Amino acid sequence: MKPFYSILILLVFNLSFSQSINFETIKDNVTDRNSSYYYDQLISEFLNNTSAFHNEKVKSYYLYYGKLYSSYYTKFLEGKNNYLKFMKQIAAKKYTKAVILGEELLKNDPVNLTVILNLIICYNENNENEERLKLLKNQAEILMRAIADYGDGKNKETAFKVISLSDEFALLNYLGINLEMYSRNFEKLNSTTILDIWTKEQKYQKDKRNKIYIEVFTEPSVK
Repeated sequence: MKPFYSILILLVFNLSFSQSINFETIKDNVTDRNSSYYYDQLISEFLNNTSAFHNEKVKSYYLYYGKLYSSYYTKFLEGKNNYLKFMKQIAAKKYTKAVILGEELLKNDPVNLTVILNLIICYNENNENEERLKLLKNQAEILMRAIADYGDGKNKETAFKVISLSDEFALLNYLGINLEMYSRNFEKLNSTTILDIWTKEQKYQKDKRNKIYIEVFTEPSVK
């Protein structure tokens, strides 16, 4: 994937993040129709007015992690088969067909970081629809920024925090991590969260990032 260097820099060097995520507060806000962070309103802005997320940074936080408590999370789980078809088309470099599948996925699941990132590849390869490509890049930056604000992956306490396994691999890809150099171990933190620990094999130790810690939320929960 062609990286967005501004986001890579943000992820690698961001040192001012908050280390905790208040899931109870997130749930209260994204499910309250009177809240300025009501999830349907956030989705509308994400699709039509992304400047709102740059003007009020915390909205990215509610958008990304709030998905766990929205109908879009259910639709994400229900769309796994179509997602696999989408990824197969990309692997086969059939980008035109992949665009059709990916855009259909986003209709039901607009905050799907992995689909957005892969659609960017498709549009880049096809050299078409610059306006759509620009919006997708903007949306990807909003979601990646939300992740970067709550972890740096350097240790257990400051692990990156993602809402799906596919987002975990998208994040690692964005960081330019060659997973062939790493082994993966995990520990179960609680009934809804695992901590993946990616450890670089001994023969690759001279390279950067010997360990990467990523928390993966496997289902919605108030913690």
